[in-house]
Amino acid sequence: MNDKMEHSIPASYDDDTISLIDLLAVTIRYRIVILGGTILVFIVALAVVYGMPALGITFDEDVERFRVEQKFQVQALSPEVRNYVDVNLMTAFLDVMTDPLILQGPYRNLLGDDDDQRSPEQLATFLTNDFIGNSFTVSADAASGVVTVTLTTDDTEVARVFLGAIVERARQELSVRVEPQLARAQMTIATALDTTTNSIDQLLIQRIGEAGTVDDPAVIASILTNVSTSGAGLLMELYDLNYVRNQILNIKGNAGTLIAPINQAIVYALPDSDNPRMVIVIATITAFFLTVFLAFVLEYMRRVRNDPEEMGKLRAAWRREDV
Repeated sequence: MNDKMEHSIPASYDDDTISLIDLLAVTIRYRIVILGGTILVFIVALAVVYGMPALGITFDEDVERFRVEQKFQVQALSPEVRNYVDVNLMTAFLDVMTDPLILQGPYRNLLGDDDDQRSPEQLATFLTNDFIGNSFTVSADAASGVVTVTLTTDDTEVARVFLGAIVERARQELSVRVEPQLARAQMTIATALDTTTNSIDQLLIQRIGEAGTVDDPAVIASILTNVSTSGAGLLMELYDLNYVRNQILNIKGNAGTLIAPINQAIVYALPDSDNPRMVIVIATITAFFLTVFLAFVLEYMRRVRNDPEEMGKLRAAWRREDV
C-alpha cells in the first residue's frame, strides 16, 4: 500500500506542476525563434532609427523643444492708493496675459503658420483650449508679486520676441485701465487738499482773531501751538493726502515700471522623448518577451497536435459539435 502511494504521488505531482526544466527545454527548443526574432527586430530598429534618416526618409520631423521662462515683478499699490484706484494690478495683468484676443496678433505674427486660415473666433477657441495652459502658461505668486510666464517652442528667439510682445501689450492694456482712475484720484485728492487747507486757514484766522495782535513772537508761537493741537486731525489729513498724491504722481511718472522684468528669459532644453537608443532598447526587449511567448504558444500547439483527444476536441469545436 505504501509503495503504491510513494509511486503515485510523484507521478501526479509531475503532471500538475510546471517544471523549470520544462520551461528551459521549451526556450532551448525554440531558441532559433527567440534569438532570430529578437535580432531581426533589433536590426529593423537600427535601420529605422539611423538608416532611414540618413537616406533622407523621415516620418516625423525630429525637432528639439525648449521651454522659455521669464519672471516679472508686478508693483503692488499701497492701501492708501487702493482707496482711490480700484484696480488689482496682479489680477489685471493675469487677465490680459491670458486673453485670447490679446494673444491673437502676436501668435499669428510669430508662432502661427503662414497658411493659417482660421477666423478670429476659431483662433480664439484654439488659444483658449489648446495653447493657454499647455504651450503657454502664466502663474503668479500673490505674496511676492512675481509672475512667471513660460512658452514651449522649438525657436528660442521667436519665444523671446513673443513674450516681449505679449508683456508690452499687457502694459498698454494696464495703462488704459489704470490711468483714467489715476487721473480721477488726482482730481479727488486735489479737491480734498484744497478743502483741508482752507479748513486749516480758517482755524488759523480764527485763532489770530481771538489773539487780537500777532506782533509778539510769543503770541505767534502760542497761536501755532493752539492750531497744531486743536487742528491735529486736519494736519494729519493734510499729511495723508500729500502722501497719496505723491504716490500717484510717482505711479503716473513711472507707469512702465508697474510690470518690470526680473531677469532675462531663461531657456530650458526639454528631454527628447524620441531618444534613438531608448527606442532600440525598448523594441529589442519587447521583441524578446514576445518571441518567448510565441515559443510557448508553438509548444502548446505541438503538444495538442500529438494528442488525439485534444485534436478531437478542436475538430468538434470547429464543427460546433458537443464534446
